[in-house]
Amino acid sequence: MGSDHFLAVFTTLSGTGAKNARKWSDPILAFSAKRTTAPDPRGAFFMPARPSPLLIKYAQARSPSEDGTGIQGVVDMTVEAIRKRRSVRKYEETPVSDDQLSQILESARYAASWANKQGWQILVIKDAGIQAKLSEALEGNPGSKAVSQAPVTIVVCMDPNESGSPNDKQYFMTDAGILMDHIMLQAADLGLGTVFIGFFDEDKIRPVLGVPDQFRIVGITPLGVPAKIPGERPRNELADIVHWDKW
Repeated sequence: MGSDHFLAVFTTLSGTGAKNARKWSDPILAFSAKRTTAPDPRGAFFMPARPSPLLIKYAQARSPSEDGTGIQGVVDMTVEAIRKRRSVRKYEETPVSDDQLSQILESARYAASWANKQGWQILVIKDAGIQAKLSEALEGNPGSKAVSQAPVTIVVCMDPNESGSPNDKQYFMTDAGILMDHIMLQAADLGLGTVFIGFFDEDKIRPVLGVPDQFRIVGITPLGVPAKIPGERPRNELADIVHWDKW
């Protein structure tokens, strides 16, 4: 894949223009070199403004490296994350680090949204008691036990008023799907498992998490080190799903 093609992919994923990406590479590299895993005095989940992890990878790819990794290497890593993502429903007790969480949440906030409204709120749950209650509220869903097993659960909520609905299409659902995809792919890149849980009774979950009425609870995923990684699922061939020019 040529650099121009990659920039098109990168621009879509990172939310920045190709020209700006090139201009920002040096400062981003400088930032990356100064990164530290020391806890922030303002709290474990305080995240200062910083570039997307994908943006940092792009900047690193444009610089010489001992192993020769370049733009194609970053593209390969992105494609690998897409292909190795699995719906994981069994987790180890191994903790998810604050740095890993920060990288995942940073990638999430770069998701595309209707008119860039970014009408989402993200709950990060590490309290075992709350996770147990949430698991009970998810009774009947195949992913309910995973929520009580995993060290972290992420819940994506959307404000429908912060999104469009042309022709009765509720775009807040699309926005949430894009956001969740960023979460799942960044997690896969870090070797962590997720599974999109979307079938549940919101009225049972809302009081457990204290979600205000104006927000819809759209998606939930456990997050952690997989205890068991499912095998690759069959995929339809391109010839069966792609139409050129007309149906």
